[in-house]
Amino acid sequence: MSAGATSQPQQVTAAAPARHRIQHIGVLAKRGKRSALARWQPTADYLSSRIPGHRFAILPLSFGEILDAVRNNRVGFVLANPAIYLPLSMQGEVWPLVTLENLRSGKGYPMFGGVIFVRADAPFRSYEDLKHASFTAVSRNSLGGWLMELRELKHHGVTPAGDIGKVFFAGTHDKVVYLVRDGRFQAGAVRTDTLERMAREGRINMADFRVISQDSYHPTASFPFLRSTPLYPEWPFAANKKTSESLSKAVAIALLEMPPDAGAARAASIKGWGVVRNYQPIHDLYRELHLGPYSRITDFSLRDVWDRYRLPIIIIALLFTFNIILISYLFHLKSLLRADIRRRQKMERILKKTNKQYYQQMHGK
Repeated sequence: MSAGATSQPQQVTAAAPARHRIQHIGVLAKRGKRSALARWQPTADYLSSRIPGHRFAILPLSFGEILDAVRNNRVGFVLANPAIYLPLSMQGEVWPLVTLENLRSGKGYPMFGGVIFVRADAPFRSYEDLKHASFTAVSRNSLGGWLMELRELKHHGVTPAGDIGKVFFAGTHDKVVYLVRDGRFQAGAVRTDTLERMAREGRINMADFRVISQDSYHPTASFPFLRSTPLYPEWPFAANKKTSESLSKAVAIALLEMPPDAGAARAASIKGWGVVRNYQPIHDLYRELHLGPYSRITDFSLRDVWDRYRLPIIIIALLFTFNIILISYLFHLKSLLRADIRRRQKMERILKKTNKQYYQQMHGK
């Protein structure tokens, strides 16, 4: 009996960990993996304390790793920028639960934008000035650290394939800022509040930089941060398609109920989480840039046609103009020839009439 009594607690002890399934949350490590862990592991701990039977852990992932992690079911949930979320969502890999609300100066901001910046002593002051600047950005898939800025540059006639000689993708927002600060590149692209946050942390001096922008994008009371692009919805917290609906619902409720003064909210510098935002602006951006699910769309705007086929268009226009001039010249020669023929015919008629009159006069005598 004693043996049986001692064996019973051992079975209970062995079975306890099995009831706590580990749920990995894949987080885009936009400022590096160590920073992502420090910022988001408290959120995982918060969910573990709110949802019985599950233990949550953060899996920091780079831009190149996060898509594979979702598709290979290495993560049950994903927190990444909308540009990464969009193709996964359209392919049915994930579905959104809530949208992030960043905390800045006591307010929550569910929107963000992109920043194009240069050193304060650089000669660049407009988008057009950047046509021959060396450029660094975060990643080809970074929404705030490249795609927003790319769309804005194209709107101003600046394209990386043509005017911007070479774009270097540094991997994190902080590295982009340092590369521009140190003069290794002339212009950089990061998401809004990156410069302000690094300045608050004592890493940079805001006076060392200048943001390329237009009047309509200047800081306002509703969005008091430097920016160079329109605003887009913040990061969604999404569930993998393989994650159960009941668990996904529990996670969404827990995040929506997270108070602003919670330790997880303070660690992440967020006000909390809100209802899912409208991500149609991200679709519009992807469609305009012909990226991801829209990469095979063949309809182009006039600007797209001009950007892609500028040289052939110019050559065809010159040939067309030359042909018009040549045809006009030939028509002019033809008109002159017809006029000359009419003059000759008229002279012949006059000569005939004169000869006839002369003949009649001669025979009349």
